[in-house]
Amino acid sequence: MLDLADMKALHIDAKRRTAWAETGLTAGEYTAAAGTHGLATGFGDTGSVGIGAGHAGRRRRRLPGPQIRPHD
Repeated sequence: MLDLADMKALHIDAKRRTAWAETGLTAGEYTAAAGTHGLATGFGDTGSVGIGAGHAGRRRRRLPGPQIRPHD
């Protein structure tokens, strides 16, 4: 078993609408950080789920444009 909980680095390039995220982040942490840049990410309604989805290492994701509605 791999414990990815400490792999939480995140870099968001708001201008290019891309993000580099390590797999220990939860969907809620990632979405909150994207929201501070006026961006949104569709991870569903469970913020406590890790974004790793079974993949070790770093992931790159293109973020959608400006938010349509504010997130909680």
